[in-house]
Amino acid sequence: MITGYGGHLDYLDDTTAYIVDYESVEVRDSWGESSYTPDQHWAEASIEHAAALMRRVADDPAQAAARGRAASENIHRNYSPVVVAGRFVRAISLQDGATSQGARPTRWSRLRARLS
Repeated sequence: MITGYGGHLDYLDDTTAYIVDYESVEVRDSWGESSYTPDQHWAEASIEHAAALMRRVADDPAQAAARGRAASENIHRNYSPVVVAGRFVRAISLQDGATSQGARPTRWSRLRARLS
């Protein structure tokens, strides 16, 4: 279960999670006063929708397990340390010219080759 707003939507969707409806509201909790300004908003989850999704999970645990497996596979396929490191090394290599033809191998290009 996740609120339908935020960075986690980069890797979770309705095939890998149960996405709870929300309303954008002004931050109004006193504990957040030092972190938020009066013009900021946050996503307030719909309690009713979250409860309905929880009932769905309870009624169909096989579907919930399938979504969990799909989420796990997505994370391992696209966000494992090796995958993310490979992306990082490729980006750095592009910056330091290591991908240019005839370029002298650099520490980044050697690391990239090891991760490929």
